[in-house]
Amino acid sequence: VMLNLGGMANLTWLPAGGGLEDVLAFDTGPGNAVIDALVALHTDGRERFDRDGARARAGKVSEPLLGSLLSDGFFDLAPPRSTGRERFGAAYARVLDERARRMGLRPADTIATATELTAASVAAAIERFVRPCGRVDVVVASGGGVRNPALMEALARRLGSLRLATLDALGVDPSAKEALAFACLAHRTLLGLPGNVPAATGAHHAAVLGRITPGRLA
Repeated sequence: VMLNLGGMANLTWLPAGGGLEDVLAFDTGPGNAVIDALVALHTDGRERFDRDGARARAGKVSEPLLGSLLSDGFFDLAPPRSTGRERFGAAYARVLDERARRMGLRPADTIATATELTAASVAAAIERFVRPCGRVDVVVASGGGVRNPALMEALARRLGSLRLATLDALGVDPSAKEALAFACLAHRTLLGLPGNVPAATGAHHAAVLGRITPGRLA
């Protein structure tokens, strides 16, 4: 499983010996977006992310609040599915923060709970939607979330015996992943080859992506 911990979290299951038609990919839910929005809210915008997971580590996860958050209908949707900040963004964080305040939680507790939400929703998605399709040998994480020790620790704990690694283990700098991915997509477009995975997006057929617009030398 290739796991991307960006603003949203998404995964791609690459079954051993499988073909493109066997690939499964979908958004699992929030990645860093809710955590970042809460940090910005609690610092009046002075900080934009939980550096080194320090705020989450200083807090305690509220199991009642976490359970309520995990009851969101999005987590029950079967793949293919996608989401974004319109659902798990700043507005969501404000509502979450207000609920946490009414429960008497400290800001650090709220951020710890949001961090656990990301880890729990990723682990639940793998267990519910990926494992029934086949074996999972390792989860390889990339994206900004790998720099958050609190998130990675929560994820490792939630995954249990399932091995967790980062993209570095495959010889790829996690920060270069998206650049490599889009370069690959651009290359396929230049060659007139499809760049989508219908099984992952729900598209009816494979298609050449994007548009090539000829330029002019100065």
